[in-house]
Amino acid sequence: MRTYEELVDLAMTCVKQAHITTSKDVAYELWRMAIGYQQQAAQLNGGKLPDIGEKPAHFDPSLTSS
Repeated sequence: MRTYEELVDLAMTCVKQAHITTSKDVAYELWRMAIGYQQQAAQLNGGKLPDIGEKPAHFDPSLTSS
């Protein structure tokens, strides 16, 4: 099982990579992964979401299926 710190680190790594990629598809997938890690970290921290920063500017919400 991952620790809170590990999950936040994974989320931040995904966010950083989402910001530097030039592919909208990759940015979306990395942002989705970051949110997943953020939510897992929150479960270990009384439900409080850690700050992982802003969505990438080139994030394409039309790629979401929901």
